[in-house]
Amino acid sequence: MKTNDRDRLIRNTVYGFMACMAICFIFLSAGCGDDPSGVEQTVITGQALKGPVSGAAVNIYKIMDGIYDDIPLGSGTTNADGGFTVNIGTYRGPALIEVSGGEYIDERDGTMKPLLSPLRAVLTNAAGKMTLSVNYLTELAADYAMSAFNGLTVERIAAANKQASVLVGGTGATDLITTVTPNDPSKPTQSSDSVITNYTAMIGASSFIAPGADVSSFASARQALADALTEFAASSANLTGLTPSDASGLSAHFLSASYSPLPDTGVDTCTFTLLQTTDLHNRASGYGVHADYTPLTTNDDDVKGGYSRLASKIEDVREERRLENIPVVLIDSGDFLMGTAYDLTVEDPVSLRFLDMMDYDATTIGNHEFDYSPVGLGLILDNGIKAGFDVPIIATNTVMDGKPGTSDDALEDLKRKGVIREDMVMQLPNGCKIGFIGLMGESSDTYAPAAPPVTFNHDTEFIKARVDHLKNNLGVDIVIALSHSGIQNPNESPEGDDIDLADAAPGIDIIASGHDHETTRSVVERNGVRIICAGSYGKNLARLDITYRKSAKAIETAALTNIPIDDRFMGAPWVQTVIDEVDAALNKGLKDIDPELSLEAPLAYCKTGNLGMPGRAGESGMGNLTSDAVRYLLNLPVSLGVLTTPTVGLIGNGVIRGAFEYGQDVSFADAFSVLPLGMTPATDQSLVMPGYPMMLVYVSGAELKNICRFTAYVIASEDSDFKAALAQGDDAQKTLLFILNNISGAYYMNMSGVKWSHNGPEGGYQVSDVEVYAPDDYQCKGETTPVQDDVFYPCVVDIYSLMLLNSDIMQMGLAMLDIPIKPKFNPIQSDFTNLDLKDIETEAQMLKARIDGDPDVLGGAPGVQEVKEWQALLLYLAEPAANGALGGIITDTDYGAGSLGRVSHP
Repeated sequence: MKTNDRDRLIRNTVYGFMACMAICFIFLSAGCGDDPSGVEQTVITGQALKGPVSGAAVNIYKIMDGIYDDIPLGSGTTNADGGFTVNIGTYRGPALIEVSGGEYIDERDGTMKPLLSPLRAVLTNAAGKMTLSVNYLTELAADYAMSAFNGLTVERIAAANKQASVLVGGTGATDLITTVTPNDPSKPTQSSDSVITNYTAMIGASSFIAPGADVSSFASARQALADALTEFAASSANLTGLTPSDASGLSAHFLSASYSPLPDTGVDTCTFTLLQTTDLHNRASGYGVHADYTPLTTNDDDVKGGYSRLASKIEDVREERRLENIPVVLIDSGDFLMGTAYDLTVEDPVSLRFLDMMDYDATTIGNHEFDYSPVGLGLILDNGIKAGFDVPIIATNTVMDGKPGTSDDALEDLKRKGVIREDMVMQLPNGCKIGFIGLMGESSDTYAPAAPPVTFNHDTEFIKARVDHLKNNLGVDIVIALSHSGIQNPNESPEGDDIDLADAAPGIDIIASGHDHETTRSVVERNGVRIICAGSYGKNLARLDITYRKSAKAIETAALTNIPIDDRFMGAPWVQTVIDEVDAALNKGLKDIDPELSLEAPLAYCKTGNLGMPGRAGESGMGNLTSDAVRYLLNLPVSLGVLTTPTVGLIGNGVIRGAFEYGQDVSFADAFSVLPLGMTPATDQSLVMPGYPMMLVYVSGAELKNICRFTAYVIASEDSDFKAALAQGDDAQKTLLFILNNISGAYYMNMSGVKWSHNGPEGGYQVSDVEVYAPDDYQCKGETTPVQDDVFYPCVVDIYSLMLLNSDIMQMGLAMLDIPIKPKFNPIQSDFTNLDLKDIETEAQMLKARIDGDPDVLGGAPGVQEVKEWQALLLYLAEPAANGALGGIITDTDYGAGSLGRVSHP
């Protein structure tokens, strides 16, 4: 191919992607008129107050057998004054009103604040035309009524609503909720009725309750209100007519008023179902060949997972349990981003849309969410919120730096708004209280080099304190950890960060594990903690059926079923409609670049069965293919005769996320899914696309040998017999064992352009015979020459691996092993003749090593046009074989089992 043709292909397929999508959804709502039967409609009019709560959702649920239904009888939205009117048809009977979302006027400073926790009120009999208030006091009464399992009996509701009146100076003889309407505390109002004045002041004072104060029970709320009321009464926000002296007396009353225990329901057990997904990695169309996915038909494809199939099974379980009056809780354990071409939907992230559409109760952040950097993650979450995403993100041990003007400011803002939370309490309709924490484990932390200035607190005492707070202060029955930490060998000899967590924090009842992509066939029990994991990519849905006994304060039974998600059942059409619309928008953007380009159109044909996703550490067909692809980015300077020194391509196992099958037509979507990870930390790109930018760095021959040595140690990390022998050795061997126990097969470095051997366990995995191929031998088939220690070799590597290599913890490990590796850079993309080698020590310095896909010296655009890792693979698959690429055919000769041999050992 001529140079200008190659340049055109780079510009068109690599840099032309400018798909801006605005997928609009029109939601139709039908109003309800009068019932033609002539039966009076039940219409509830009210005001949500914590200051007025505007723009909040109002849902009214019927209560039956002590439990409120999960399908609302009617819904509405509060206006600017917090007012609402909801028609619930001809229903008469016990009901629960819930106000969630929206904003309220904070009485303390007059600013608008998000309503982080719902406000509820429970009624013994919703009937006819009713007017009431939903506020902090009604929430306390509702919480009190639900304090025992199956607690919402008519008797308990009536008793709780009468007890609420005691706090505001009433006698406790009447139902305060339906007989007294408070005034709006944000407006100048006075009343001759002391109960109304006290009630209004109490609502205003609720904004003054100290952050973190215990308000989890009727008793503890009295102390919190007493403390807050004095401050409120003396403030300019007090427009109620309550004097500081009266407030002092009312505060004393709060603390001395007595109230009777609620009628006992006689129910001691709570049953619910926990559904978990994890490490979905944006696999909206499943895990497998993209073009084969047929979610709306059955028994005709091999693709696993997919959003619509997951949705279908989730809804099946919800309907099954609804008929049995058993609640369902749906959670995710992180890494919902990063993994497919759907990562290109940054403006309206489809991964967040799925979590929102399926009404997940909570999720947490995984290490790959931080591939976008704190700035990018904040942008994506903000875009999702603008599109309607409101799933709580629990991030207990995620620590922002607290400094303005730094790159985690957007995440700090989301935390202030309550989108990101340190914990969460959820009360099920049957009265069971669940507390959630969200954790990033130590192992996953090391795979998030772009997270700083965000850090993660792994101190076990800190985690135990959060668990104790949930149980002892907030009164939860069960603590569930959404843990992106990991469990290994769960079905044989379980180990990993979540096993360590169970040992350190036995107060956690359930660990919903993520990160290691393992599937637990049964519940892993450790130190009284139950651990489950759904695996990865939506290929399974973990279902845990739980029975909790209140008198024993313990889970009585927990039965796990990991449900395979495949084409044995049909996907949910309403979810697939959304995915189809996203596909159409992505295809439009691709066709704007090239009329023949689309998500499913073939780019290459796979004629080998040796391109599975790498598992254990070692040479693999896919490892060779991808490392050859990134090394091929140096084809231009090599073909121009500028680069004559042997070149190297480096790809870590951990960034390879997909596979090709024998006989597969490889599409854009399939190729993207192999190397999908990352986001640039640079701010100079006119097009911000997912994908790690590729870097050109230089290592000496001695350092190249050290890369081989480290890779050999990665192989050794999976050799249990070798590690057992090290445990009995001298200090140096024990140091090596420490390193091996802290690395995994994900660190295995696939190398193009290098041939090497190691001596296996008998020779301590020492390396010998490191040789290099000719610069233009991209499939590594020709002659090799020995590496020279003092020669600098050009290496192509992604920025993630470079940042990981330059991290303090990695450099410390390399120093302990006495195998220094310190890459240097040379801006060859701007000046092919300059060999200005300098150490790479900072992120800014690293960015100078980016490969420019549109070089200035060839008349390209000014600045650096980054080449992403997935783009390198696309280029290598599609360019002609005459240029050294594959020309659209992946042969068994090049990448089959018989082609292996770059790494050898006895």
